[in-house]
Amino acid sequence: MSQRGTSLFEALVACFLLAFGMIGLARLQAQHHADADDARLHGIALRLAQDEIEALRSAPHPAAAASASRRVAGDAAFQVDLQTSPLDRSQLVSVDVSVRWIDRRAAMQSVELHSLVADPQRALAGALLVAAGASPAAR
Repeated sequence: MSQRGTSLFEALVACFLLAFGMIGLARLQAQHHADADDARLHGIALRLAQDEIEALRSAPHPAAAASASRRVAGDAAFQVDLQTSPLDRSQLVSVDVSVRWIDRRAAMQSVELHSLVADPQRALAGALLVAAGASPAAR
């Protein structure tokens, strides 16, 4: 009789251990899903910041300016802040882009990119195509 009670007790302990293991796996899966979502939002924010810098590089004259915009991508809203300032005695413009958003844990996240953008004199761009000493009409 005591043998049957022991095996029932062992089965009960095994069920509890299995249940705790399943709960641990479920929590691990939820954590993995939240981390993957954070990585996805971080990638979107980084792409938005890169797009801002590339748009400024293709602008005719990047100037000293500051702008802010709100963009929605997927299930999150991103705040994009852009600040530019010319550097002393050069044709370079310093660009700072900050992207902020709130993740699913209600924590503020941010990405910042800093870059330099050339402000070339567009009027002289054609001078690179003309050989030294040659006239443009001779080509």
